[in-house]
Amino acid sequence: MLEPTPQRVFCAVFLGLLILLVAAWGSGLQGEICEQSKTAGQEYCSTYGAAFFLVIKLGNLLDNHAGAIAAFATIAIAAFTWTLWRSTDKLWDANERQLRHAVVESQRARVYRLKDEDRIREQIKISRDSANAALLNAEALINSERARLYAVVERSNLYDTVGFAGLIDQKMDDEFVSTRPSLDFFIKNLGRTPGIMTEVSYQLIQGSQSQSTWEYAVRDTIVDPVIDGGKDTQPPTPCGLETVYRVRDAKDAMNGVRPFYFYGYVVYVDSFKRRHTYFWRYQNMGIRFVMVHSEERTDKSDL
Repeated sequence: MLEPTPQRVFCAVFLGLLILLVAAWGSGLQGEICEQSKTAGQEYCSTYGAAFFLVIKLGNLLDNHAGAIAAFATIAIAAFTWTLWRSTDKLWDANERQLRHAVVESQRARVYRLKDEDRIREQIKISRDSANAALLNAEALINSERARLYAVVERSNLYDTVGFAGLIDQKMDDEFVSTRPSLDFFIKNLGRTPGIMTEVSYQLIQGSQSQSTWEYAVRDTIVDPVIDGGKDTQPPTPCGLETVYRVRDAKDAMNGVRPFYFYGYVVYVDSFKRRHTYFWRYQNMGIRFVMVHSEERTDKSDL
């Protein structure tokens, strides 16, 4: 059922009057209207059709009650204005509710989005950690299986070329010693997979205790560049002192004033196609050679 409003009431009254006029017009009825003259005091009467009669009477009614009708109209206008304000206020409330709902939904979506971002970041972190763990496992596997070369001094003649120094008189310090210090060494693969040597350098020199600079000469003595895991280069490679050797030199070496240094490097590629450079340095302690430095460098561009 429709709710009565001022607009609907006005339309209903207007429609009823219109129907009444049409019905009066078609009925053929007549009505007499009399008016009294203001000057002569006489009354004049005229006959009209029912429709015109009603219109004239309605006009007289409106003239006689203009104040009341104006008040009613004012009330009607006020009621219409109030209805319009109420509708506008309801529309405003509806818009505010929609806005609040939109804000709530936006905040809820933002919360969900932040949760999704946190979940994605957590998944990325887990994936990164898994990848790092896999990389570490792969590196550990490679390191446990790859070739590792090591220089080993197999024998030397220091006993014959240095051991006698303490028995020689000082007057013979400038005498030449016919047999110069020398040694035999080999490169051993301590890893499980083969290594391929591409460059090698080795030398035996006599220097000071505080020596810190080293000159490397590349040797073209690689016969079989491939060293299998657990194997070494055979036969051993000889290396001897290439400078003049006197009794004084033997005494200095024996006393540690000017020791002998056997040092060098080898460049090799492992089975995982990574290039390494292994450096070593031995120093004589009396009549034997002792490893004093060992270092391996891996070419980072191969990683």
